Amino acid sequence: MLADVQIKGRGRGKNHWISPVGSMCFSLHFSLHPTAYLTKKLPFVQYITAIAAVQAVDALNGSKLDIHIKWPNDIYTSDGAKIGGVLVNCSSNGSVTKLCVGVGMNVNNAEPTTSLAKLSGKSFDISELAKKLCFYFAEEVEVFNRCGHEQFVNKFCSRWLHQDKIVKITVGSIKL
Repeated sequence: MLADVQIKGRGRGKNHWISPVGSMCFSLHFSLHPTAYLTKKLPFVQYITAIAAVQAVDALNGSKLDIHIKWPNDIYTSDGAKIGGVLVNCSSNGSVTKLCVGVGMNVNNAEPTTSLAKLSGKSFDISELAKKLCFYFAEEVEVFNRCGHEQFVNKFCSRWLHQDKIVKITVGSIKL
């Protein structure tokens, strides 16, 4: 499901999300077979989706934009501007796991947000970007189910925004 505008979207926790014209916002609904490897590693769905989003942008822009993933599910520019995110909901009845993967990305929308169009100097075909994302998602799921998560972790880390950087983690009043 691909929408032109989103007015009642939601993010992590109780965050509300509004996506203006020019944003790519869509939901992908699917089921996983109980014996699929990914069924046992559901948190990886958000990582796979984020990688697919980065690959889709690369495919349509010739890898000219330096797009990364901020763990666990946000898509950022290398200079720290958020351009998108992923949210995954799932349910299971014991025999089938149903998932809804939501993706939002600033593609052609105007300021004040940073968008792919602003970064690249060209507009993008949102439907084509969504198709590419779905293609790469399906490809990554197939490889994940066949080869396991180890190979995928290397790919994820290669696009991780904080790879080889020192980060500060704060949990309540504790700083790590």
